[in-house]
Amino acid sequence: MPSGPSKAGTRPGKDQVRTPYVGSIRANPMSFGVDGKQYVVIAVGWTLYVFGVP
Repeated sequence: MPSGPSKAGTRPGKDQVRTPYVGSIRANPMSFGVDGKQYVVIAVGWTLYVFGVP
């Protein structure tokens, strides 16, 4: 694991987003890219939350 800042300008191992989810997390987070932009998606209950990575 790199010791310096990541590409997004944050340190590895630190929380990037804190969101109060209503329901149980049903799966591990998944990452994907579209047109050079990276996204993270997580399933909570019957809802998918998608976050763009800076």
